[in-house]
Amino acid sequence: MLNSVQIFEGHPQDRYGLESDEVAEVGEKSVHLWSLHAQTGYWVQCGYAGTSVVMAKPLASGVTQCEAVWRGATES
Repeated sequence: MLNSVQIFEGHPQDRYGLESDEVAEVGEKSVHLWSLHAQTGYWVQCGYAGTSVVMAKPLASGVTQCEAVWRGATES
């Protein structure tokens, strides 16, 4: 089960994760929003509960916003 999402400006190996720009609580959901403005490439990295698996992938060029919606208690 997915339990974390981080956005990076550049490859995750070389950078620190960016804080989400907005967090909204909607009922039992938590919505995290990142606004992306830099000219360098962004990456998304996902972590999974109960494992050491972490996967990272570059975002398509031109992406200007990412959103993660969590149900219940999770970390992001």
